[in-house]
This record gives sequence, C-alpha cells and structure tokens, in this order.
Amino acid sequence: MEELNARWADPDMIDSWSQMVIKHTDDTVDIVTQAPQSGIYRMLEDGRVVFDRFDYHRRAVESENEAFFLRISRAGDYRYEGADLGILVTRGRSMTNGFKLTDRARWIHGIKQSFAARPLPSAHMFDDPAFKIMRMDSTFRAIAEDRPGPIWAGLFAESWPAYHRWWAREGVAVRPLVTANATMR
Repeated sequence: MEELNARWADPDMIDSWSQMVIKHTDDTVDIVTQAPQSGIYRMLEDGRVVFDRFDYHRRAVESENEAFFLRISRAGDYRYEGADLGILVTRGRSMTNGFKLTDRARWIHGIKQSFAARPLPSAHMFDDPAFKIMRMDSTFRAIAEDRPGPIWAGLFAESWPAYHRWWAREGVAVRPLVTANATMR
C-alpha cells in the first residue's frame, strides 16, 4: 500500500485531463443533418480536427494532439441555443487557474465544424416565430379590485388584440358561441 501511495504522491505520475461539454451557442433553432461520430480525433498542425479512429474510452487518447469525442446530438435532432452537441476529453488543461480558456480550446471549434444543420421548415413561415424551443417568456400581472373596474378594463383593452388573434387563429366559425347571458350565471 505504501508503494501505491508513494506513486500517487509523485507529481511526475499525475496526468492532467480536460473535459468539455460542447454546446450549440448560436441563438438559432435547426435540425442536425450531419454529426461527427464518437471516437478519437486528431488535431492537425493547421488546427483542423479530423476523425482518426473509433474507440469508446478516453484512455485511448495517446497525446495532447488527440481527443476523445462522445457524440450526444445526432442527425435528426433539434439544435437550439444551449443544446449539448457532445463531450470532448483531452489530455492537458484547457483552462487557466483564472478560468480562462487556453489555446487547447481550439478543439471546440474543430468539433463544431463537423456539424451541419438545416433550418426548421416552419421557421420561415412567421415574421415573428410563435415559440422558441427551451425558452418561453411570460409576464404575469395581479390586480386587486373588488369588482371589475378601471384597472381590469385597462388590462383587458391592452390584452384583447393578442388574445383575439390567438383565439381566432383557426377561424371564428370553429369556435363555440357563448351568449352574454350564459357567461353571467
């Protein structure tokens, strides 16, 4: 046991690894058409990253010019801001003690270049998209009136045009009619 502890305490026996979760950082939503496979990648002298060989474990990385990539997003998946594309494991540090990325972070760009995507078909149908995956902004208001009064009337006047557009989006004829008398009961 002493021999094992001595080996672990020896600074020459400590190796350094980095793990990076690569995310889609653009403010876009699209569908992945091409994604790099999991395995060992090599960084060429010109900075390009190329697939070298299949492996399923980070220990197969033999030098600081190699990295293990575990693909998360694949062809057919939605790609949106914050989506995980994959996990990259490299030998050596990719961040300074001050939490700044080092030159080794070039791997991120190299791997992201291997992804391709197409726009969502419906994204061009609206000038102002009705939704964005993984994000929804909402505003809630509370009012205090014993009976509907000027505050309620102001909120109704402000909200009605957007509500009516939503309510009538399939056509007014398909909506059930409610008489004023029925709503007061």
